[in-house]
Amino acid sequence: MENEKLATIYCRVACMDDDAIAHQESMLLDYATKHGYSVAKVYKDNGFSGLNFERPAFQELLADIESGLIGTVIVKDSSRISRNWQDLHGLFQRFHSNKADIKYVAVMDNMSMSGSVLGDMQTVIMQYHRKIHSEKIKQGIALKKAKLMLVATDS
Repeated sequence: MENEKLATIYCRVACMDDDAIAHQESMLLDYATKHGYSVAKVYKDNGFSGLNFERPAFQELLADIESGLIGTVIVKDSSRISRNWQDLHGLFQRFHSNKADIKYVAVMDNMSMSGSVLGDMQTVIMQYHRKIHSEKIKQGIALKKAKLMLVATDS
């Protein structure tokens, strides 16, 4: 067991929502099973913002990574770890500089990286994360504009 590192899942939703976090966990467990991962632990932060790392389950995950127990971290997408691309970049840099041999899987981002590739690709990851976040903001603004137009036409 000493040489065997654990596959884990990390779930986060910003607003307390038991259904949403359960759905995220179920989706990730299904993904893990289909891709041959045996998940030893699920970390869940229900009702915590992704704008900082001050989340109980995330802090526990970090401690387990630092202790060398974790081999794979599976998340829905990179925004579950952080909504701030600079913080995410710093986190990847920290693990790369500490020589942590972590495999990172972001299911909806269609991304799976490990080892030196993770360290080498961190800038690309951050640029991708920033692009995706920007697109989500644009979609949100477009949706709000569409709702405002509907309200205006109904009046």
